[in-house]
Amino acid sequence: MTTLAEAKELIYLTFFNGWGATSAYTFDNENFTPPVALPWARLAVRHNLSNQASLGPTLARKYDRSGSIFIQCFAPLDSGTATADNLASIAQGIFEGKTLTPDNVRIYDVTIREIGPDEQWYMINVEAFFEYTQTK
Repeated sequence: MTTLAEAKELIYLTFFNGWGATSAYTFDNENFTPPVALPWARLAVRHNLSNQASLGPTLARKYDRSGSIFIQCFAPLDSGTATADNLASIAQGIFEGKTLTPDNVRIYDVTIREIGPDEQWYMINVEAFFEYTQTK
């Protein structure tokens, strides 16, 4: 049985293992001070739609859950786009086409969006769509 908390934890762990020492990073709702003049990333998970997939007694009902993983990639402003492009490509590679086990969180699309300047940073967002089935 995959719960909301289990799915998020698996996504965070997958990012942690895949990102390694690429750059500084933070997860949603963490106290974080971005490094000065160095690239960094922020990851957040947001659940979207939910659909009851089966009927039956309690503890046998299936619910399809879905959501988005957002990775915001930041590079210092006026440093070109290559650094942020590289971070976005790494983030895309961590999740694209993956099924995260043991909870069977399926990633079915990963999109890179160039956002542009944001205060002292150049930002590119990566959005990965996911789904899993919860039984309860």
